[in-house]
Amino acid sequence: EHGIPVLQPERVSDPEPVEQLKACEADVFIVAAYGQILRQRVLDIPKRGILNVHASLLPRWRGASPVAAAILAGDEVTGVSLMEMVRALDAGPVVSRVEEPISPHDTTGTLEPRLA
Repeated sequence: EHGIPVLQPERVSDPEPVEQLKACEADVFIVAAYGQILRQRVLDIPKRGILNVHASLLPRWRGASPVAAAILAGDEVTGVSLMEMVRALDAGPVVSRVEEPISPHDTTGTLEPRLA
């Protein structure tokens, strides 16, 4: 809709996706809901780095299934974090966070759309 290229390769470290990413000549990449750890050669492609949108208030609930983890732990609030990607999983500096309350009746099905 906005003319922003979207790439969702099965294996981002394969040669073809790496070349596609290089061809973008982008200043920044945005990663959201992508279940692969990016290798350093991919992290180094954009001039100003890669930002990741993560469905938790980092550093709490790093990794997969953060929404379910927050609900199961009885957290009263969760949210979305925008962080700089580094080699370690969900370990880069947080640029911005937005909080979202969790009601006692929330499920992943009701909470995830509010975090999207």
